[in-house]
Amino acid sequence: MKDNRGFTLIELIVVMVIMGIIAIGSMVGYNMLGSGSAQSTAQRISSMLDYVQLENMTKNKTYIMAINQNNVGNYIISVEEESSPNNIVISQEKLELKNGEITFRYSGELTENLVSFNPVVRLEVSFDKSTGGFKQISGKTIAKIGLSASGRSYSILLVEVTGKHYIE
Repeated sequence: MKDNRGFTLIELIVVMVIMGIIAIGSMVGYNMLGSGSAQSTAQRISSMLDYVQLENMTKNKTYIMAINQNNVGNYIISVEEESSPNNIVISQEKLELKNGEITFRYSGELTENLVSFNPVVRLEVSFDKSTGGFKQISGKTIAKIGLSASGRSYSILLVEVTGKHYIE
């Protein structure tokens, strides 16, 4: 004789609870990956700033840290030797910013709103050899670099006079 009872209500509730726990866990994990990419990108930019400052202070050449956005939407960070007419790329790597955005603000701007970083804009940061402070490029100095991904935001504050920078 066949048993045609099917599922009980308790079995169905238990399966739904297990599926809910798995869904919540995967959403939390995905958000943690995005925030980790923003934090690691901020740390990567900060260490690149340290490297460029050290190179500028110890060598006869002038170096620039540049961030560009390529046509696919990925951000590329590079260290370049300043020369005319074109800069020579010393090192270059892709920043692992998943579904994120990099923004910046110049010093002297009164608003706290960050100017959106887009493919046309090239973000360049360099250091003055005599003082170690940030050098003006095209008459402006970057004061703040912002990173955001998966609802998490980080800022790198650049102190123009001393060349120090802080992640907040």
